[in-house]
Amino acid sequence: MRYLFLILVSLLPALLGQQVIAAPSSQKPIVARQSSFKLAQTNDFWQQSREIVQQQINLIERIERAIAGPDLNRALATRSQLTFHQGIVEDFLRSQYSNPAVLCSPSGANRSDLSVEQKQVYCYLYASIGQLQPLRSLLEARSVTLGDLAGVDPIVPDDGRLDYSKPITPPWANAPNLPAPEPGVIGKPAKKLLANYDPPIQPAIAPPVQGTVAIQAARQLLARAIAAFPPTFRFTDPTETVKEVERLTYNAYPLEAEFYAKFLAVPNTGISLILPAEAYNPDPNKLRNRLAPTLAQRNPYTLLHQRQNKLSPRLAVRSEKGNFRLAQPGLDYGFMVDVGDVPLEKLDSTLKQARRLSPQMRQLFLTYSPPNRIKALQEHGRSFYSGSLANYPPNQLGYSQAPAVLNHTYVVRLVQFKLPEVLLNLQPVARRDRRKIDELIQTSSSDVLVAFRPVHRRTDGTYTILWRFLGEFPDPQVKDIEDYLNLD
Repeated sequence: MRYLFLILVSLLPALLGQQVIAAPSSQKPIVARQSSFKLAQTNDFWQQSREIVQQQINLIERIERAIAGPDLNRALATRSQLTFHQGIVEDFLRSQYSNPAVLCSPSGANRSDLSVEQKQVYCYLYASIGQLQPLRSLLEARSVTLGDLAGVDPIVPDDGRLDYSKPITPPWANAPNLPAPEPGVIGKPAKKLLANYDPPIQPAIAPPVQGTVAIQAARQLLARAIAAFPPTFRFTDPTETVKEVERLTYNAYPLEAEFYAKFLAVPNTGISLILPAEAYNPDPNKLRNRLAPTLAQRNPYTLLHQRQNKLSPRLAVRSEKGNFRLAQPGLDYGFMVDVGDVPLEKLDSTLKQARRLSPQMRQLFLTYSPPNRIKALQEHGRSFYSGSLANYPPNQLGYSQAPAVLNHTYVVRLVQFKLPEVLLNLQPVARRDRRKIDELIQTSSSDVLVAFRPVHRRTDGTYTILWRFLGEFPDPQVKDIEDYLNLD
């Protein structure tokens, strides 16, 4: 026992010495761990806040569509998403500081460990979600308003209407997809394709002012929050993404423009798309807001020639059932011919290089003169449409359409009018307005010769075309518009 005590006494200095030497080295990892923890906290803040800000950007875009659209399911789903997202934001804010209102007040400058930039993101996010909070009741009210557009049968647990990801089915029976009558009928009501049938009227929905104001304020606050993020962080705006997708869908691809850059350097040339006819005829069985611009309004026909204070002509051509067809709304009409594989560079206003064009048809393209009376204009439009022209061989497809063939060139003569609304809609002209009758019946027109060549076909029937403006003729005149007015 005495020897054991002596051994322990002899080892005591060595044990103490080891503890004193190890202490400094054992403290360094603690400091490093604390620094790493702070860095991890900083990275966690930026990553979490970045995800939440991006989610809120996406949510704002969905709210904007919900309050301006007719879909009940979208309004219900967006309201739920807003409630869920608000909880996520509040949890994140409290995880960084227990009282966001205090921290974001003027006196809360030094109440947290957040950096200046982090506090900016924190407070802008807090203010932004505050702007969105009242929209929950607005979406609730909008859901009640849109309830009349959905079915009124009771919902059972397995009812498909509980799937908010799908658009609602309108309560009316399936409506036939009837195209607008072309050529147009002016001066009297057009005969209906189905007797005693009126198509369903789509709802007209204007976004509430308080909703658009709140959305705009929330967007501005998020923009300030994004400005405070480190430059390595990137955000996606779904509104801009939708615009870019539509731009790429309804315009020629950039690589196509690069490929034909040599041709496009020639004056009065261009590259554009010819869309399928379905793009201009919305499905009547799908709910839409009739106040919102249609696809045709957002992506009008290709502008051929810009003219000041006059009607600028457009290439009003669609693809339909394997053919190219001229659109003939109102008094508009025209005629086209496939002249075969003739390079556009060789064509000019004389059409001499279009050797496949008969002398009789060349004479028609170069010397045709539109009439100046509405009835005669409509008769000419129907004759070109049906292919039954006097002194010309009958055309089964009509002269206003031709089979679509890639790398063939088509010569087109386009006669177009911009008619007054009082004539198109048969609006009655009150007696007090008759003194400004000249202003009410003001009409503009154009008559041009153009050629186009399809070079690529997309899977949906859209064609990429090259076109060349060949010339223009004197603007047609309409001299009897007053005879067709509805005078009150």
